[in-house]
Amino acid sequence: MKFGFTLAEVLITLGIVGVVASMTLPTLNNNVQKRSYEAGAKKAYNTISNAVSMYMADQDTEDLAATPLYNNQDGLRAFVNKYFRVSIDCGNRYYKSNGASCYAKEFYSMDRSAKTDAAKGQCMQVVALVDGMSMCFDSGPMDDAAVDEDINGDGKVDDKDKVTSSTKENVETPLMVEFDTNGPNGPNTSGRDIFQVAVSRNGLVGAKQATCDVTTEDNRKACLKYYTSKAEPMPIALLQYYGWKMKY
Repeated sequence: MKFGFTLAEVLITLGIVGVVASMTLPTLNNNVQKRSYEAGAKKAYNTISNAVSMYMADQDTEDLAATPLYNNQDGLRAFVNKYFRVSIDCGNRYYKSNGASCYAKEFYSMDRSAKTDAAKGQCMQVVALVDGMSMCFDSGPMDDAAVDEDINGDGKVDDKDKVTSSTKENVETPLMVEFDTNGPNGPNTSGRDIFQVAVSRNGLVGAKQATCDVTTEDNRKACLKYYTSKAEPMPIALLQYYGWKMKY
């Protein structure tokens, strides 16, 4: 006597397998995407940390605010070009309607309810790196008009481009960096591939995040709620707190 499966039994089994797969694959795909975003954020963090560490060692200083990059557009540009593997220099613009752009034209809040027009945004120095990341650097505040930069985007450099300076003695974070872990590619979403970090005077990256205090549960909830619905780069402090896992 030979034993086997009937055609009907095989079809029923395949149908069950198909239903199970359709239910589990979206979850698996979402988890894979999250792992990819987590790895990208940590890589960007390490890239910035290593660059700052090497720069301060070369400058022979323990105070980042005492270096040529602080409040100095030329000094900041020199720092970026030497310590990061730059592939595209976008000047002070996230997005350009003509030519190569470092960021996508729009990026979104984590719940996709809000978006920001990147064409209206700018930093002191915006670049794309050879590994696909994009970064925006600010160090200041400074008088940007003094170095011929159209900061307010009105097509001319004048007194309206000036910002109020602060003393080095009062600054806590002499360098701010926003980054997109995969450049113009999607999802271009805060808390996924778009983050920000503050660099302290002693060179610690993410040690001080004035916009996101993660020391208490209430503060973490408030911070997460804010960046879930705001199309602004999420402070890396939240992801660090959760052990580089997107548990939000």
